[in-house]
Amino acid sequence: MIRLACLLGFAAGLLLGDVRAADDRVGINTHFDQDWKPADLMPRVAELGVGWIRDGVSWGDVEPEKHHYVIPAKTAAWIDAAHALHLHVLLVLYYANKNYADPFSPPDYANAAAFLAKTLADKIDAIEILNEPNNPPFQAVYGGMWNGREGDGKVSPWVAKYADLIKTAVPVIKAANPHMKVIGYGASPPATFRVMRLGTPPLLDGITDHPYSGAMKLPEFVPYPATVDLVQRDGIATADVAGTYRSQCAMFRAEAAKDGLPHPELWNTEWGFATWHPKDKPEDAIAPETQAVYILRRLIEARALSVMTFYYDLRDDGTDPTQEWQDFGLLDFSGKPKPAFDAFKRFTTLFAGLEGDGTGDGFSLGSGESHGDFRCYAYHRSDSSDRWVAVWRVSPFPSPALESEAVPSLHLPEKSNFLHAHAFILENGVESNVQIKTTKSGEAACYIGVSSSPVVIHFSK
Repeated sequence: MIRLACLLGFAAGLLLGDVRAADDRVGINTHFDQDWKPADLMPRVAELGVGWIRDGVSWGDVEPEKHHYVIPAKTAAWIDAAHALHLHVLLVLYYANKNYADPFSPPDYANAAAFLAKTLADKIDAIEILNEPNNPPFQAVYGGMWNGREGDGKVSPWVAKYADLIKTAVPVIKAANPHMKVIGYGASPPATFRVMRLGTPPLLDGITDHPYSGAMKLPEFVPYPATVDLVQRDGIATADVAGTYRSQCAMFRAEAAKDGLPHPELWNTEWGFATWHPKDKPEDAIAPETQAVYILRRLIEARALSVMTFYYDLRDDGTDPTQEWQDFGLLDFSGKPKPAFDAFKRFTTLFAGLEGDGTGDGFSLGSGESHGDFRCYAYHRSDSSDRWVAVWRVSPFPSPALESEAVPSLHLPEKSNFLHAHAFILENGVESNVQIKTTKSGEAACYIGVSSSPVVIHFSK
């Protein structure tokens, strides 16, 4: 970050202060259904500045006997705690109900979900139809491959069953509470595409996906590049050949439109980066500082692409640094914040109320792009003519050999007439003024050091 320090001066500022509005486009996954203590952790959720939490309840706990519905005391307690802090709640209704011969009986599941939608109408804001149906327990009941494609090319049995479930549940939930958002899918992308091709419920509000970067490592990518091998494996392409996250978002929307949902919301209800140290591949270890930067890059890109996004998760689920699943938290297992916790807060402070303007809205990077792959996105508020632009290099963090190379010019749109520019480094909270200059060709531009840690520049008149 030496180059950036020289260019921006690292003047400390107060704009990223303590007074914040919640960011209603961002949420956090929690495990209050797995006995987290609301009194201890719900205030930390509110401190993050997120607008939503995502947690769940077992169908068997809601319907312990056939047609006898209850709100479990534990569920009521954490929902009340969230409601008291003005947090929106996305409630996942998951797991089987052993009262039924078919443990995921579509009409019976639908009735239980409708009970929740009606009874908790003033306390929850959205219901999600199961979690990752390509995994057990759902997939194991009906059988088939995780990607929804059998060896003979046919659609897996569980895919057809989930299509039946979601098409049955959505209209029943909406009949009970027309204002309740209902979202679903959340399987592996090739499986989700296959489910949608079996028919989409027209009242569905949003499509869920869990775009962990996995083996792709960087937040701008997902592990479904349209390579020959993967297309042969999955029988379907869900991203471009590079496996970019933004291409997969575009292809989800295009697939949904073909299948009867022309304007669906995209909800990334899980994704994350673990601070772990694998024993067999130490080069894949992710340091806490790297986790913070990768989270910021995904949050910023998701906002540019108009995606509702929920980070997984608030707190570590264990203490073993060699077990990836235990180490995704913004807090460690004891509740101590990692660097990502404060970085996340800085994001919600700055981005609350901002909407994406596509890939740049007239802002573009000039000289310096030849040094590598960059991202440049612009944002606006509905009540302001100001613009915010985020830029970063798509490379591992940190990348000492690369950090000093890229000093591209950020060109402003024609006739934008911006007079002031102020830069923020969300990784560490440093901010500074940036000069707007006129190039030899008469364009307005500013010169910034671009690294693998995002810089956000606020342009005003």
